[in-house]
Amino acid sequence: MTLPFSLKTSGAEEYIYKLNPDDQEYVRKHIPMQVIDAFAQTLLYFLDFLQKERFGKLKKLRTTQSALPIANFRESIINTLQKSNVLIIAGDTGCGKSTQVPQYLLDANYTNIACTQPRRIACISLCKRVAFETLNEYGSEVGYQIRFEKSKTQLTKLVFLTEGLLLRQVSTDSMLTNYNVIVLDEVHERHLHGDFLLGIVKCLLYQRDDVKIILMSATINTQLFQDYFQGMAPIIQVPGRLYPIKVQYRPVSIEELNSKSGKLNPTPYVRILQLIDGKYPQDERGDVLMFLSGMNEISTIAEAAQLYADQSKRWIILPLHSCLSITDQDKAFDYPPEGEK
Repeated sequence: MTLPFSLKTSGAEEYIYKLNPDDQEYVRKHIPMQVIDAFAQTLLYFLDFLQKERFGKLKKLRTTQSALPIANFRESIINTLQKSNVLIIAGDTGCGKSTQVPQYLLDANYTNIACTQPRRIACISLCKRVAFETLNEYGSEVGYQIRFEKSKTQLTKLVFLTEGLLLRQVSTDSMLTNYNVIVLDEVHERHLHGDFLLGIVKCLLYQRDDVKIILMSATINTQLFQDYFQGMAPIIQVPGRLYPIKVQYRPVSIEELNSKSGKLNPTPYVRILQLIDGKYPQDERGDVLMFLSGMNEISTIAEAAQLYADQSKRWIILPLHSCLSITDQDKAFDYPPEGEK
Protein backbone atom coordinates (compact mmCIF):
# COMPACT_ATOMS: atom_id res chain seq x y z
CA MET A 1 0.00 0.00 0.00
CA THR A 2 1.38 3.39 -0.97
CA LEU A 3 1.39 5.98 1.80
CA PRO A 4 2.04 9.48 0.42
CA PHE A 5 1.67 12.09 3.16
CA SER A 6 1.91 15.82 3.72
CA LEU A 7 2.27 17.73 6.98
CA LYS A 8 0.70 21.12 7.67
CA THR A 9 1.04 23.39 10.67
CA SER A 10 -2.58 24.45 11.08
CA GLY A 11 -3.43 23.39 14.62
CA ALA A 12 -3.62 19.74 13.57
CA GLU A 13 -1.19 17.66 11.59
CA GLU A 14 -2.74 16.34 8.39
CA TYR A 15 -1.68 13.31 6.41
CA ILE A 16 -3.08 11.64 3.31
CA TYR A 17 -2.81 8.01 2.41
CA LYS A 18 -3.92 6.20 -0.67
CA LEU A 19 -6.83 3.85 0.05
CA ASN A 20 -7.29 2.40 -3.42
CA PRO A 21 -4.51 2.94 -5.97
CA ASP A 22 -6.83 2.04 -8.88
CA ASP A 23 -9.44 4.79 -8.55
CA GLN A 24 -7.04 7.24 -6.88
CA GLU A 25 -9.37 7.71 -3.92
CA TYR A 26 -7.79 9.56 -1.02
CA VAL A 27 -9.02 9.78 2.50
CA ARG A 28 -8.03 12.65 4.73
CA LYS A 29 -7.70 12.25 8.43
CA HIS A 30 -6.75 14.76 11.10
CA ILE A 31 -4.57 13.91 14.07
CA PRO A 32 -4.69 16.32 17.01
CA MET A 33 -1.39 17.88 17.99
CA GLN A 34 -1.61 16.48 21.50
CA VAL A 35 -1.60 12.94 20.06
CA ILE A 36 1.52 13.68 18.03
CA ASP A 37 3.18 15.31 21.04
CA ALA A 38 2.40 12.26 23.17
CA PHE A 39 3.83 9.96 20.49
CA ALA A 40 6.99 12.05 20.19
CA GLN A 41 7.44 12.06 23.97
CA THR A 42 6.98 8.28 24.13
CA LEU A 43 9.56 7.83 21.38
CA LEU A 44 12.05 9.97 23.26
CA TYR A 45 11.49 7.95 26.42
CA PHE A 46 12.11 4.74 24.47
CA LEU A 47 15.32 6.04 22.90
CA ASP A 48 16.50 7.24 26.31
CA PHE A 49 15.79 3.78 27.74
CA LEU A 50 17.83 2.09 25.01
CA GLN A 51 20.72 4.49 25.58
CA LYS A 52 20.71 3.93 29.34
CA GLU A 53 20.57 0.16 28.81
CA ARG A 54 23.56 0.35 26.48
CA PHE A 55 25.52 2.52 28.91
CA GLY A 56 24.63 0.12 31.72
CA LYS A 57 26.04 -2.84 29.82
CA LEU A 58 29.12 -0.84 28.87
CA LYS A 59 29.71 0.24 32.48
CA LYS A 60 29.38 -3.34 33.71
CA LEU A 61 31.73 -4.54 30.97
CA ARG A 62 34.40 -1.96 31.78
CA THR A 63 34.13 -2.80 35.49
CA THR A 64 34.66 -6.48 34.71
CA GLN A 65 37.64 -5.69 32.48
CA SER A 66 39.31 -3.52 35.11
CA ALA A 67 38.92 -6.33 37.67
CA LEU A 68 40.94 -8.78 35.58
CA PRO A 69 44.49 -9.41 36.89
CA ILE A 70 46.05 -8.49 33.55
CA ALA A 71 44.55 -4.97 33.72
CA ASN A 72 47.30 -3.99 36.16
CA PHE A 73 49.93 -4.90 33.57
CA ARG A 74 48.44 -3.02 30.63
CA GLU A 75 50.96 -0.16 30.60
CA SER A 76 53.81 -2.55 31.28
CA ILE A 77 52.89 -4.70 28.27
CA ILE A 78 52.66 -1.76 25.87
CA ASN A 79 55.83 -0.06 27.15
CA THR A 80 57.84 -3.29 27.00
CA LEU A 81 56.62 -4.01 23.49
CA GLN A 82 57.77 -0.57 22.35
CA LYS A 83 61.30 -1.30 23.56
CA SER A 84 61.53 -4.93 22.44
CA ASN A 85 60.34 -6.75 19.33
CA VAL A 86 59.51 -9.95 21.20
CA LEU A 87 57.62 -10.35 24.47
CA ILE A 88 56.67 -13.36 26.60
CA ILE A 89 53.49 -13.10 28.68
CA ALA A 90 53.17 -15.89 31.23
CA GLY A 91 49.59 -15.37 32.36
CA ASP A 92 47.97 -17.85 34.71
CA THR A 93 44.54 -19.26 33.92
CA GLY A 94 41.78 -16.68 34.26
CA CYS A 95 43.95 -13.57 34.05
CA GLY A 96 42.30 -12.39 30.80
CA LYS A 97 45.31 -12.41 28.50
CA SER A 98 43.58 -13.95 25.45
CA THR A 99 40.81 -11.34 25.31
CA GLN A 100 42.51 -8.26 26.73
CA VAL A 101 46.00 -8.21 25.16
CA PRO A 102 44.58 -7.87 21.60
CA GLN A 103 42.48 -4.94 22.82
CA TYR A 104 45.51 -3.30 24.40
CA LEU A 105 47.28 -3.52 21.06
CA LEU A 106 44.33 -1.88 19.27
CA ASP A 107 44.19 0.91 21.84
CA ALA A 108 47.92 1.47 21.34
CA ASN A 109 47.23 2.07 17.62
CA TYR A 110 48.78 -1.17 16.40
CA THR A 111 47.26 -2.47 13.17
CA ASN A 112 47.47 -5.67 11.13
CA ILE A 113 47.44 -7.84 14.25
CA ALA A 114 47.34 -11.64 13.92
CA CYS A 115 46.38 -13.75 16.97
CA THR A 116 46.84 -17.48 16.51
CA GLN A 117 44.91 -20.19 18.33
CA PRO A 118 45.42 -23.98 18.16
CA ARG A 119 41.71 -24.66 17.47
CA ARG A 120 39.07 -23.21 15.17
CA ILE A 121 36.40 -22.85 17.81
CA ALA A 122 38.75 -20.72 19.92
CA CYS A 123 39.31 -18.33 16.99
CA ILE A 124 35.59 -17.78 16.50
CA SER A 125 34.66 -17.47 20.17
CA LEU A 126 37.52 -15.08 20.94
CA CYS A 127 36.68 -12.98 17.88
CA LYS A 128 33.07 -12.63 19.02
CA ARG A 129 34.08 -11.76 22.56
CA VAL A 130 36.69 -9.16 21.59
CA ALA A 131 34.30 -7.64 19.04
CA PHE A 132 31.65 -7.37 21.76
CA GLU A 133 34.01 -5.76 24.26
CA THR A 134 35.29 -3.26 21.68
CA LEU A 135 31.71 -2.38 20.61
CA ASN A 136 32.50 -3.72 17.16
CA GLU A 137 29.96 -6.55 16.94
CA TYR A 138 28.56 -5.25 13.67
CA GLY A 139 31.78 -3.78 12.32
CA SER A 140 34.78 -5.23 10.54
CA GLU A 141 37.65 -4.07 12.74
CA VAL A 142 37.85 -7.47 14.47
CA GLY A 143 37.59 -10.67 12.41
CA TYR A 144 38.60 -14.29 12.21
CA GLN A 145 39.90 -16.63 9.52
CA ILE A 146 39.85 -20.40 9.65
CA ARG A 147 39.95 -23.11 7.02
CA PHE A 148 37.14 -22.68 4.48
CA GLU A 149 35.66 -19.74 6.38
CA LYS A 150 36.57 -16.17 7.26
CA SER A 151 35.01 -13.00 8.59
CA LYS A 152 37.31 -10.12 7.74
CA THR A 153 37.66 -7.27 5.24
CA GLN A 154 40.32 -4.82 4.15
CA LEU A 155 39.36 -2.69 7.17
CA THR A 156 40.09 -5.48 9.67
CA LYS A 157 42.83 -4.52 12.12
CA LEU A 158 42.76 -7.63 14.31
CA VAL A 159 42.26 -11.16 13.02
CA PHE A 160 42.11 -14.44 14.94
CA LEU A 161 43.33 -17.41 12.92
CA THR A 162 44.57 -20.94 13.41
CA GLU A 163 48.24 -21.78 13.50
CA GLY A 164 47.88 -24.03 10.46
CA LEU A 165 46.35 -21.23 8.42
CA LEU A 166 49.17 -18.84 9.30
CA LEU A 167 51.64 -21.48 8.13
CA ARG A 168 49.77 -21.66 4.82
CA GLN A 169 50.20 -17.92 4.42
CA VAL A 170 53.94 -18.30 4.91
CA SER A 171 54.09 -20.40 1.74
CA THR A 172 52.93 -17.39 -0.33
CA ASP A 173 54.39 -14.62 1.84
CA SER A 174 57.53 -15.80 3.62
CA MET A 175 57.96 -12.44 5.38
CA LEU A 176 54.32 -12.25 6.55
CA THR A 177 54.19 -8.64 5.38
CA ASN A 178 50.45 -8.48 5.99
CA TYR A 179 51.01 -8.42 9.75
CA ASN A 180 52.80 -5.95 12.00
CA VAL A 181 52.08 -7.82 15.24
CA ILE A 182 51.91 -11.61 15.61
CA VAL A 183 50.50 -13.03 18.84
CA LEU A 184 51.11 -16.74 19.40
CA ASP A 185 48.71 -17.86 22.11
CA GLU A 186 48.88 -21.19 23.97
CA VAL A 187 52.48 -21.75 22.90
CA HIS A 188 52.89 -24.41 25.60
CA GLU A 189 51.02 -26.86 23.35
CA ARG A 190 54.07 -28.31 21.67
CA HIS A 191 53.02 -29.69 18.31
CA LEU A 192 54.33 -29.56 14.74
CA HIS A 193 52.49 -26.38 13.67
CA GLY A 194 53.49 -24.52 16.81
CA ASP A 195 57.16 -25.44 16.60
CA PHE A 196 57.30 -24.46 12.93
CA LEU A 197 55.76 -21.08 13.76
CA LEU A 198 58.30 -20.47 16.50
CA GLY A 199 61.10 -21.05 14.01
CA ILE A 200 59.48 -18.74 11.47
CA VAL A 201 58.90 -15.86 13.88
CA LYS A 202 62.47 -16.15 15.13
CA CYS A 203 63.68 -15.71 11.56
CA LEU A 204 61.32 -12.76 11.12
CA LEU A 205 62.97 -10.97 14.02
CA TYR A 206 66.25 -10.96 12.08
CA GLN A 207 64.64 -10.02 8.75
CA ARG A 208 62.12 -7.38 9.80
CA ASP A 209 62.69 -4.54 12.24
CA ASP A 210 59.03 -3.49 12.28
CA VAL A 211 57.45 -6.78 13.40
CA LYS A 212 56.36 -7.42 16.99
CA ILE A 213 56.07 -10.94 18.39
CA ILE A 214 54.11 -11.84 21.54
CA LEU A 215 54.14 -15.33 23.05
CA MET A 216 51.39 -16.13 25.56
CA SER A 217 50.60 -19.16 27.68
CA ALA A 218 49.39 -20.18 31.11
CA THR A 219 51.91 -22.97 31.67
CA ILE A 220 54.84 -21.77 29.60
CA ASN A 221 58.42 -22.67 30.48
CA THR A 222 59.66 -19.08 30.47
CA GLN A 223 63.34 -19.96 30.75
CA LEU A 224 63.15 -22.37 27.81
CA PHE A 225 61.55 -19.81 25.51
CA GLN A 226 63.79 -16.98 26.68
CA ASP A 227 66.86 -19.08 25.91
CA TYR A 228 65.38 -19.90 22.49
CA PHE A 229 65.22 -16.18 21.68
CA GLN A 230 68.73 -15.70 23.08
CA GLY A 231 67.66 -13.43 25.92
CA MET A 232 65.94 -10.91 23.63
CA ALA A 233 62.49 -11.64 25.06
CA PRO A 234 61.51 -9.93 28.32
CA ILE A 235 58.99 -11.78 30.49
CA ILE A 236 55.84 -10.41 32.12
CA GLN A 237 54.34 -12.71 34.74
CA VAL A 238 50.61 -12.19 35.34
CA PRO A 239 48.82 -13.90 38.24
CA GLY A 240 45.59 -15.75 37.54
CA ARG A 241 42.13 -15.80 39.04
CA LEU A 242 40.70 -19.17 39.98
CA TYR A 243 37.43 -20.19 41.56
CA PRO A 244 37.48 -22.60 44.51
CA ILE A 245 38.01 -26.18 43.33
CA LYS A 246 36.80 -29.23 45.20
CA VAL A 247 38.02 -32.64 44.01
CA GLN A 248 35.76 -35.64 44.41
CA TYR A 249 36.72 -39.20 43.48
CA ARG A 250 34.32 -41.90 42.42
CA PRO A 251 35.77 -45.44 42.30
CA VAL A 252 35.42 -47.51 39.15
CA SER A 253 34.78 -51.22 39.46
CA ILE A 254 36.91 -53.87 37.73
CA GLU A 255 33.93 -54.89 35.58
CA GLU A 256 33.63 -51.34 34.30
CA LEU A 257 37.34 -51.12 33.50
CA ASN A 258 37.48 -54.43 31.61
CA SER A 259 35.12 -54.04 28.69
CA LYS A 260 34.44 -57.25 26.75
CA SER A 261 34.14 -55.43 23.44
CA GLY A 262 37.46 -53.66 23.88
CA LYS A 263 35.78 -50.27 23.56
CA LEU A 264 35.61 -47.56 26.16
CA ASN A 265 32.96 -48.35 28.79
CA PRO A 266 30.66 -45.29 29.12
CA THR A 267 29.13 -46.39 32.44
CA PRO A 268 31.52 -44.44 34.75
CA TYR A 269 30.87 -41.25 32.78
CA VAL A 270 27.10 -41.64 32.94
CA ARG A 271 27.36 -42.20 36.68
CA ILE A 272 28.91 -38.75 36.98
CA LEU A 273 25.69 -37.29 35.57
CA GLN A 274 23.68 -39.42 37.99
CA LEU A 275 25.82 -38.19 40.88
CA ILE A 276 25.19 -34.57 39.94
CA ASP A 277 21.46 -35.13 39.54
CA GLY A 278 21.28 -36.65 43.02
CA LYS A 279 23.30 -33.87 44.63
CA TYR A 280 21.94 -30.66 43.08
CA PRO A 281 18.34 -29.47 42.62
CA GLN A 282 16.79 -29.57 39.18
CA ASP A 283 16.46 -25.79 38.85
CA GLU A 284 20.22 -25.23 39.36
CA ARG A 285 22.09 -24.76 36.10
CA GLY A 286 25.57 -25.95 35.34
CA ASP A 287 27.88 -27.56 32.82
CA VAL A 288 29.99 -30.71 32.72
CA LEU A 289 33.10 -31.02 30.54
CA MET A 290 34.33 -34.51 29.79
CA PHE A 291 37.74 -34.62 28.13
CA LEU A 292 38.38 -37.72 26.04
CA SER A 293 41.25 -38.92 23.89
CA GLY A 294 39.56 -39.07 20.47
CA MET A 295 36.46 -38.75 18.34
CA ASN A 296 35.49 -42.43 18.75
CA GLU A 297 35.54 -42.10 22.53
CA ILE A 298 33.51 -38.87 22.30
CA SER A 299 30.87 -40.58 20.16
CA THR A 300 30.64 -43.56 22.53
CA ILE A 301 30.16 -41.42 25.63
CA ALA A 302 27.76 -39.05 23.83
CA GLU A 303 25.48 -41.91 22.77
CA ALA A 304 25.31 -43.37 26.28
CA ALA A 305 24.84 -39.95 27.88
CA GLN A 306 22.06 -39.15 25.40
CA LEU A 307 20.15 -42.27 26.47
CA TYR A 308 20.37 -41.13 30.08
CA ALA A 309 19.38 -37.57 29.12
CA ASP A 310 16.29 -38.87 27.31
CA GLN A 311 15.20 -40.58 30.53
CA SER A 312 16.05 -37.84 33.03
CA LYS A 313 15.04 -34.85 30.83
CA ARG A 314 17.71 -32.81 32.60
CA TRP A 315 20.69 -32.80 30.24
CA ILE A 316 21.61 -31.53 26.79
CA ILE A 317 24.41 -33.65 25.32
CA LEU A 318 26.71 -31.81 22.92
CA PRO A 319 29.75 -33.55 21.39
CA LEU A 320 32.58 -31.18 20.57
CA HIS A 321 35.47 -31.95 18.22
CA SER A 322 37.15 -30.48 15.15
CA CYS A 323 35.18 -32.55 12.62
CA LEU A 324 31.89 -30.85 13.55
CA SER A 325 30.57 -27.89 11.60
CA ILE A 326 30.97 -24.39 13.02
CA THR A 327 27.23 -24.25 13.72
CA ASP A 328 27.35 -27.46 15.77
CA GLN A 329 30.42 -26.29 17.66
CA ASP A 330 28.75 -22.98 18.54
CA LYS A 331 25.93 -24.86 20.29
CA ALA A 332 28.30 -25.37 23.24
CA PHE A 333 28.03 -21.64 24.00
CA ASP A 334 24.21 -21.47 24.00
CA TYR A 335 22.30 -21.11 27.25
CA PRO A 336 20.23 -24.22 28.10
CA PRO A 337 16.47 -24.03 28.72
CA GLU A 338 15.18 -23.78 32.27
CA GLY A 339 15.58 -27.07 34.15
CA GLU A 340 18.24 -28.49 31.82
CA LYS A 341 22.01 -28.49 32.12
